[in-house]
Amino acid sequence: MPARAFKISFIAVVLFLACGCAPAHYSTRDALEYIDAVKTIGIIQPDIKVFELSEDGVAVMAGISEAAAKSSAEEIAVFLKSRRFKVKLIEPNLKTMKELKEVRALSKAVHKNLQEFWNPMNNAAPPSLGSIEALADHYGVEAFVFMDGFEVHKEEKTPLSKTLATLAVGTLYGPGALPKQNRSRACVSMADYNGAIIWASFRDEAVSLRENFKERENTKRLVRGLLSRFPR
Repeated sequence: MPARAFKISFIAVVLFLACGCAPAHYSTRDALEYIDAVKTIGIIQPDIKVFELSEDGVAVMAGISEAAAKSSAEEIAVFLKSRRFKVKLIEPNLKTMKELKEVRALSKAVHKNLQEFWNPMNNAAPPSLGSIEALADHYGVEAFVFMDGFEVHKEEKTPLSKTLATLAVGTLYGPGALPKQNRSRACVSMADYNGAIIWASFRDEAVSLRENFKERENTKRLVRGLLSRFPR
């Protein structure tokens, strides 16, 4: 565990184009310095939801969603190991279940509002989940990685109904997430043991034939795109 408390002093945003996608990257000035001191990272199980719109209404494609979450966690682990981190897949237990659930909900709220931190107004405070040092100590890690995402697919003969789309994503992601056409949204972030978000990557694109949550290899490409500007 790094000895000093991590101080956030600057926010940098980098936009880049690759493979037709444009993930937005958030990081603090001292992100690289902090990350270089990290030896072990805990990966929180990604929360991925894939919806299907049809003439019958909206359905969560549970099997595809679970497979996408698993593939995303695996690809994050492969990437971090290639950067010479030790990786732990975080599983809740009776002692940590409640706190992990709360932290996971906070991370989703931060992900949903990341644009506020890309364009800070009036010296707005940087994103934070609150102290998660107890969780870090329990699992023996110095940082955590969070990821969530969703996609809305439709049958070829089914028009993309604004009402159906609202039912599908509104309660989970807010009205700002309403897709105007087939959409794929995803965010991955890293938090230090104080809960400060030191790096994040976000994308909101039309569903891509090569990068989506419906196929394992496509999911891996999507995750690699999100991680492409990780500062190490």
